[in-house]
Amino acid sequence: METRTLNVSFGKSGSGNITPRLIIPKKWIDEMGIELDNREVIASFDGERIVIEHNDGYTTTLYDGRLATKNNVLDMMRAVDQFDHFDDMSKEEKTVICKVASQNYEGCKEDLQYLLERLNKKTSLGFDYVEANLQSIYDILSKGNWYYMENE
Repeated sequence: METRTLNVSFGKSGSGNITPRLIIPKKWIDEMGIELDNREVIASFDGERIVIEHNDGYTTTLYDGRLATKNNVLDMMRAVDQFDHFDDMSKEEKTVICKVASQNYEGCKEDLQYLLERLNKKTSLGFDYVEANLQSIYDILSKGNWYYMENE
């Protein structure tokens, strides 16, 4: 992870309103795949930190109301062992989720990208996984061929 210290600039409108702006390094924008014709981002604020993600069309929600973006899905997956309300999941289900959440194997980026695509798949009836939870994620990960399966 690259870290930089950035300055917030403040502009004043003709009516006296102040608007803060943050200039983000172009290298980061390029690496996120943000372009002039595809520039929408999702900004989240949890009271302490701001997370900015490229909106790749991820518009379905997780069980807690957050959008099914890369960071939100990974946060939920990494919490599988931290909370008691996931005790209804089997050890095998938790192991699969933890392995994919670790993002520490060959093909992990492809697995995560495909998982996000499946979570956000929209049919004529709407999204396949509305209010997705860890069981939804496991259901997706347990079907088909995945890189995490080759590394077991």
